[in-house]
Amino acid sequence: MNEQEKLQGAENNTGMEVFRREVLGMIEAKKNAAPGGSGHFLENTNERRVNSEFNIDELTEADKDIWQKVKDDSVLESDFYAYKNEVLSSESLPTREIFYAFIANKVTPIFMSRELLERKAGHE
Repeated sequence: MNEQEKLQGAENNTGMEVFRREVLGMIEAKKNAAPGGSGHFLENTNERRVNSEFNIDELTEADKDIWQKVKDDSVLESDFYAYKNEVLSSESLPTREIFYAFIANKVTPIFMSRELLERKAGHE
């Protein structure tokens, strides 16, 4: 039984299980996407590394929380840097490093867009 089947068969539908299913769905979308950029999970990450080192069970509540903030566009730079420090300052697992890279790719355009809007508002 693969990890996705285990998650789908779970009776308890906790927030972490929902999050893990969502991440697995993004990975599958990436695997099934046409070459040349899909905009899906791990677009700029070495696929071989994901296949060999990514273990969905190693994602944490902190990973889930930052992803939720990214999705609902409430992530602050302070949130991101605190998350980054947590992931990179410890002996982090490859899974968390890979997920951090994904989050970094997602927050960069969010922060840039906000900065541009602030600059534009300052010139009006």
